[in-house]
Amino acid sequence: MRVYEKTKRRTKKKKKKSKKRRVKSPSQRKMDRLRKSPAWARWREAVYTRDNYTCQLCGKKRTYLNPHHIMMKVRYPKLVFVIDNGVTLCSRCHRFTPGLHNGDTEMIDKLSRIVQRNKKEQLNGLNRRITSTRRRK
Repeated sequence: MRVYEKTKRRTKKKKKKSKKRRVKSPSQRKMDRLRKSPAWARWREAVYTRDNYTCQLCGKKRTYLNPHHIMMKVRYPKLVFVIDNGVTLCSRCHRFTPGLHNGDTEMIDKLSRIVQRNKKEQLNGLNRRITSTRRRK
């Protein structure tokens, strides 16, 4: 046999493996629809702007950011689009915060304090801008 014939036979024997599509549960499909909604995009953008596009745990700015819900979306569906329930985290910090949903009250309190501090800073910045424009007139 020639080398060409051997390689030809080998290629015939190989079969393509078909990828099985993973069936998503109804709750996963619901979350996909939620994340693609315009309300989600507005909530996410509002959380990012409030936190000045900075990870609130490590302080990184130029990295991939994730909006994180402080209180679980599943247990508290009314708080899904509440801006105070969100905090900006980098992908590394977001990966290491799974304990939040298992009753880790210390981390929930820490993130809540960060959100309150950011709100106060934002209000102080607005007040300074307002007073500075009044003085100019």
